[in-house]
Amino acid sequence: MYSRRRGARNASWRILSISAVDSTWIGGTTFQVAMSRLVTFIISLGICSLASADTIKVTIKGMACDFCASAIEKTLRAQPEVKAVDVDLENKLVTIQTRQGQTMDDSKIRKLLGNAGYSVTAVAREKQ
Repeated sequence: MYSRRRGARNASWRILSISAVDSTWIGGTTFQVAMSRLVTFIISLGICSLASADTIKVTIKGMACDFCASAIEKTLRAQPEVKAVDVDLENKLVTIQTRQGQTMDDSKIRKLLGNAGYSVTAVAREKQ
């Protein structure tokens, strides 16, 4: 592609190359700079999403004893996205901490605990 050079008095021409290595003039900035900024932006978005983890608080019906609490812990800890589980028997509350960059859907939580014989009444999430 040929382009007339800006600000030149004579009719000199320069060759614009479109490749990943050479710079191409586009709207006052080079193609390389624009692409570099775009890649940096995309990478920073990825890092931000990887840095977050969820704390999920689940209120349960049907939990009555220590055996119930240990069964719930065992069921949830077997999931690959779960980092830690805390069961508060008195308040009927299960707190799940997920691994960095991972989460659990409400439907998965309800299914796991439903299959174990418990009824989920509420699910609340917090980002860390």
